Formats: sequence, C-alpha cells, structure tokens
Amino acid sequence: MSQGKIKFRVFGQVSQGADRKLGVLTGTSDLNITGGIKTLSANEKRALKVNLQRWLDGQNGPKTRFHNFEGDSIAPMAFVFKASDHRFYGYKVNPLPKTARFLQAIVLCSHAIKPGYETDPDQKRFIKKMAESADSAAALEAVFDDTPKDTKKGPQQWKQ
Repeated sequence: MSQGKIKFRVFGQVSQGADRKLGVLTGTSDLNITGGIKTLSANEKRALKVNLQRWLDGQNGPKTRFHNFEGDSIAPMAFVFKASDHRFYGYKVNPLPKTARFLQAIVLCSHAIKPGYETDPDQKRFIKKMAESADSAAALEAVFDDTPKDTKKGPQQWKQ
C-alpha cells in the first residue's frame, strides 16, 4: 500500500451516534465496501442500513445481524455486518484514545459473499492487516483529530 492512497470516509447513509461512528476505507481494489454495496438488492441495502444503524444506536446484536470476533485467535478486533449472504467486514477501534476514550468506530474494509458458516481465515487476516496498517491509521487521523484541546488538569480546567 502506498502512503496516502487509503482514505477513511464517514458512512453518510446512517445517523452517526455520539459514542459510535462508522465509516469505510477506500483507495485500493482490496477495499471493496462500496462495490459490495452496489451489488445488493434494494431489500438487502435496507437490511444493511438497519443493521448499521442498530449498532450506531448502541445495540450489540443479535449475532444474526452483526457481531464482533472478540477472542478470535486471528483478528479479535474484527467486526461484521450481515445482509443476506453478504458480509461487510471491518474492525473496531477507538480513533480518539486521548480525547474521547468512550468513542468506538467501526472501519469497514471488505465485502464478501459468505458460502459457509465460518468466516474465511484469509478474510480475518486481511482485516487484521488493515487494522494494523500505518496507512489506515493515517487515514483515520486525517478525519479524527485527537489533539488535546486543553492541557490544564483538575479544577483549573473548569475556571474560565
């Protein structure tokens, strides 16, 4: 991956929450979320949008609609949203660890049609690679500014 080629775009077809954000990585042919969405029928698009919004609204399931891979040996940060046989894979991250520790973001990276029950280990490895990529981190930093606004600590920060 070349420097600066990957971009993070906030997903605009849903209402972003205060504590949860959702977006997609774009810029290479491997990052195929947009193309995957274009292949969905109208009903599948509606189902995907409902599932994305449920997560943004604070729900953590049901697993039939979306789930994480917590405890997975390959990619414990991975996350998947489902629409029929379509899977939209990404990873969960806190893009503002210094200034908003509560914030969660899902960074969608990959679309696949899942033929079986278990997720393909290569899919998980790709998600892990993207989650650990310096280019992905730079793309997130271009959107989420984690610079502390005030360096005062304790009661002094309240006096203004």
